[in-house]
Amino acid sequence: MCSPDVFREKEHLMEAVEIHSMEELIPQTYGILEPRKELPSSTDWCFDLSLIPCVMADQRGGRLGHGAGYYDRFLEKSRGKKAMFMLFPGYFTIRFPWRKTDIAWMHY
Repeated sequence: MCSPDVFREKEHLMEAVEIHSMEELIPQTYGILEPRKELPSSTDWCFDLSLIPCVMADQRGGRLGHGAGYYDRFLEKSRGKKAMFMLFPGYFTIRFPWRKTDIAWMHY
């Protein structure tokens, strides 16, 4: 399993870090568990499933995050098979504006 590791100082980049136990995660900003900094990033960018948080999603496949583009850039270079976007009930809408840099999702 991989966990995202955010590099704010590197132009809002995010990499995947392979973890094997909860002990490899430490609380960071807002108490969110993130991989320890000494763990290496994954060299394999082909994931069976990526779970991606979002604030809102629409029927056309648009995803609204928090605006920094971490997950858009991550999905762009990932060769994953499937992505599942997670959002709270009531935050799925018919349509909202999105940019061409936003990565669309497929829903079934």
